Amino acid sequence: YRIEKIINFSDMRRLIFADAVHPFVVLIATVRAPDERFGSVESERFQYWTPKTDIALAFGRLAVHGGDRADLPANALLTDEAQLAMHYWGGEPDIALLQRLLRKGSIRDLMTAEWMDAKGFHAHDNDVRRDPKNWYTAVPKWMAHTRFLSAKLLPKDLPFVPEKHLHPFPFGQIARVPEQRLFQGPRVLWPDGAHPQDGVKAVYTDEAFSFQHSIAVLSAPSTEEGRLTARFLTVYLRSPMGLWLLLLLSSSVAAERPKLHLREALDWPFWSLEQHPEPERARSIMIKVDALISEAESADELLQPTRWSEIQSQVDHLVYDYFRLSADEIAMIEELATLAGSALQPSSLRHGSLTK
Repeated sequence: YRIEKIINFSDMRRLIFADAVHPFVVLIATVRAPDERFGSVESERFQYWTPKTDIALAFGRLAVHGGDRADLPANALLTDEAQLAMHYWGGEPDIALLQRLLRKGSIRDLMTAEWMDAKGFHAHDNDVRRDPKNWYTAVPKWMAHTRFLSAKLLPKDLPFVPEKHLHPFPFGQIARVPEQRLFQGPRVLWPDGAHPQDGVKAVYTDEAFSFQHSIAVLSAPSTEEGRLTARFLTVYLRSPMGLWLLLLLSSSVAAERPKLHLREALDWPFWSLEQHPEPERARSIMIKVDALISEAESADELLQPTRWSEIQSQVDHLVYDYFRLSADEIAMIEELATLAGSALQPSSLRHGSLTK
């Protein structure tokens, strides 16, 4: 078949099919002649339409605006660049900026420099492929004697973990013994849930405590550079730039359910100090970010959220500065981060609520 058009109805799925959970597309294609079925698709192109929910639906029409149409090469479906996901909310300028940022590296590159990526431990294991006698194991002493952070207590309004959110370890047995390093030393944590309007609620910590598998972790080397990089990564994930990347690169957030997978986060652009075009300036920015986080950490516990909200804009602009963004690029990022996230259909939307 020769693909002529793909129409992505992800944002409209609950208005077209009652209580739909998964996104869907309509693919229009024509049958190839027998002698063309195994030829090259290098020169072929197709139309990609991404209609969004708007007022036209109230009048029984599905509107496709100019910004929701893209002309893509057929081989875009064969690459690993997630072209369809990126074009869903992003335009050509967004994708060009993303590609420029990725030339200097990604978060994944840190994994070759003594960083580790993982999820928290499993408290339960009901794997029917294993003997039930082997579902659980004893809690190691180092874990039993450290504190525990519940995913429900991961702060949303702070980039660090307040002391009051940590509690004694609550389990008498666990499914598997995890790597100890993931629960101590400098690291970045974030929950599975990542709201398309609020972004990734990442936090930094270097305190020893454990957490379950609904929390992802990037564990940094126990060096000053590792600590500074982890602190910077935390505010980067939380920034409007992080929300922009979430919409461009996380297909589940943009089209299905609010979740940032660990493997998706590893593909985000990131310039380590060694890869940065201006390493000294980059390190200076990291030190400024570190000082601003420390300022919020040192505030009275009741005032920490207020203090952080006062300096968050300053931190966001340091993130832009780190990646050498122009004023126009910043405006483009903030426009998508501000408008697209709030325009997404809420995952709680149900057909019944629309017919009342």
